[in-house]
Amino acid sequence: MSIRCLIGIVSSVVLVAQVHADPITLRPAMAPGMTWTFSQSQSAKSENKATMNGMTQPFTTINSGRRSGKIEVLQVEAGEPTSLRVTFGNDCDSSMEMVGQGRQSMPFPLAGKTVTISRVADGRVTDDFRDGQLDPQSQSELHGMLETGSAIYPKQPVDVGQEWDADPQAVSRMMQLRNANDRAGMRLKLLSVKDIDGRQTAEVKVSTAVEMEQNGLSIKTILQGVALVDIATGHTVKTDLTGSINTSGQQQNQTPDGNAMTYQVEGTGTMTIANTAPITNAPTGAPVPVVAAPRPVVEGNDDNPLAANPLGAAATPVDPLVGSYSDGKLKLDLTGGDGSYKGTVTLGSNTFPVTAKLTGGTKLDGSFTAGGNSFPFTATVGDNSMKFETGGTLYSLKKAAKPVGPVNPLGPQSRRPAGVAAANVAAVAVAPAQPEAPKPAPVALRQYNFPDGTGSIGLAEGWTTDAASCQSVFVVAGPGEQKLSVGFAISVNTPDSQTVRMQREMEQNARQWGMALPQTIPMIVAPYSAPADALQTLVPQFSQFSQRNGGPATQVGNIKLVQTLNSGMPNGQGAVLAYDVRKQTPGRGAQDFRALSNVQTTPLSHDAWMFYAIEAMAPTQTFDSDLPVMLQMLNSWKINEGAMAQKTRDNIDNSNRTFAAGQAAHRDRMAAFDSYNKSWADRQKSQDGSHADFIETIRGTRTVEDTRTGERRDADLGHSKDIVDTLNQPEPDRFREVPLRDQ
Repeated sequence: MSIRCLIGIVSSVVLVAQVHADPITLRPAMAPGMTWTFSQSQSAKSENKATMNGMTQPFTTINSGRRSGKIEVLQVEAGEPTSLRVTFGNDCDSSMEMVGQGRQSMPFPLAGKTVTISRVADGRVTDDFRDGQLDPQSQSELHGMLETGSAIYPKQPVDVGQEWDADPQAVSRMMQLRNANDRAGMRLKLLSVKDIDGRQTAEVKVSTAVEMEQNGLSIKTILQGVALVDIATGHTVKTDLTGSINTSGQQQNQTPDGNAMTYQVEGTGTMTIANTAPITNAPTGAPVPVVAAPRPVVEGNDDNPLAANPLGAAATPVDPLVGSYSDGKLKLDLTGGDGSYKGTVTLGSNTFPVTAKLTGGTKLDGSFTAGGNSFPFTATVGDNSMKFETGGTLYSLKKAAKPVGPVNPLGPQSRRPAGVAAANVAAVAVAPAQPEAPKPAPVALRQYNFPDGTGSIGLAEGWTTDAASCQSVFVVAGPGEQKLSVGFAISVNTPDSQTVRMQREMEQNARQWGMALPQTIPMIVAPYSAPADALQTLVPQFSQFSQRNGGPATQVGNIKLVQTLNSGMPNGQGAVLAYDVRKQTPGRGAQDFRALSNVQTTPLSHDAWMFYAIEAMAPTQTFDSDLPVMLQMLNSWKINEGAMAQKTRDNIDNSNRTFAAGQAAHRDRMAAFDSYNKSWADRQKSQDGSHADFIETIRGTRTVEDTRTGERRDADLGHSKDIVDTLNQPEPDRFREVPLRDQ
């Protein structure tokens, strides 16, 4: 059976890419020996007024504090630290400034100290600070470090967009509430899951309200912001909060002659809190996983390696800036990667050492050394080109092509396939005519029967597969890193598809409202194109998915058209393509392969099209000798069409049964929920009202409405009734209070 015939059979099985997006669990999972550094800043600016004997004096205060240092986990219980060693930086301090009167610095008693804090059996927190007596506020701050982050953990796994309330007791400890009347609440929402520095991190929205007594003042604070939580350990690595602060209460002081003076203080202002705490060591028990981002999975074959990694295994990408550039006179050779490069620049018989840094997407800033002096240069890299400028002179350089390996005798071809853009002629070269090579003798094959009865394939000595079926993609592995990938198919979204437009609209709305950008929907996006263009466009995206799943980075080049094919699908296009493959795997460096593929592209709808491939790949050095054996195995592939048809019918029946069961369960759930919804709605309304009352109390204001004009303004909550009564004296019932619960 020829490869062309195989396409006609297998391409009828459309494999749809799916996305797994499971709920995540946020919980403490730390281990002894885990360490992190911390750097925290807090500032509050308040516009105040002091009133005494009918006289009011305005004043502005600015309070700030900074903390830095290192924390080491000594003991844990159920993943949560019970003992920490905290080393505070020497720069820890606090300050208060009254505008116009100068800044007053207040040393932090723990600055430069190392202290161990532990939670004992009865729940109390103790410390080993012995250098004097800590004031209650500093001690409360120190002990509260054992609670950092614990308030945010939900009781159940959560999905993106889901909200939950923090544990009230944990919030109280974290906010260092000490008085009987102090109280605090916190609500959280999972915004996204992202990869930050190779770690899977939850982006959590935080909304908190605190009411507390301190130094005779009632302080009410409302803060909102975002926390980043390391999912593997449950450690909060970054927090940014901003909000409002209101203070009120009586203060006492002494006059110059020693008499007591009592005055009323009222103030409103803003507060910001910023904290970074990157993990510096995560031992066993606190793993540092590479993020397994949502990935395309081929339906019906979740265990196949091509489901998660369409082009085989891999990791760090080959840096496209590395290479040789020349205009025939000046030559620049660059090595390195990850934004840092070195090499040489040669002009005539003179060669000079070069160093450079990536300062933009494709821009380099660097220097070369000549005669003991350093001379700067800039370079902008394009497609296989570079603009190199130094000392006012601009050089237009071309990147040297990778040496072409031995050409496989795949048959003559003299024309570019229909649909291949003229701009891609350089990348999609036409294979030159080659003399026909003598056919090697066939090798012995042992028959492998797919366990589900869908077919069989012959395997040469040393070749293996554990595929359960040939109804979907399967892989046959060779003894020397050769590989056959048969039936890989994936649905590709067009740039103007509904899914892509929805992603753009969500991002636009987030920017408009100043919110965090939504999590990107994992998908492959490209305009419909002919096989050669499709391969060139899609492989970089396949490579990104591969790297996110711990696989290699993959590049293709030197793409050559061997033969155009009839697709066998409506409006489809087919071609046999030969090309070079480079894979970069951690710990192994770059590996070069050569591949021959039967590639099909088929429109599915306005929004999507299908990419399908059968690929034979082997190391460049052995490709010519491996190819005849690979083609012989492909030609031995046989399909049991009766079993294929029966499995298709079974899949349809299973889908129908699953759908029917889901519909019945849905009806049962809706019937059960109907009787519950009304009582839930009544309870929710009461709960929302209580929450509104609390927020209104913390804000200290209530809305007053002019019923004639509809104008609304905020008034002091403690005097709003008196204000309305006074306003209504000239015209009764014109003004009214509007509690937050009624808005």
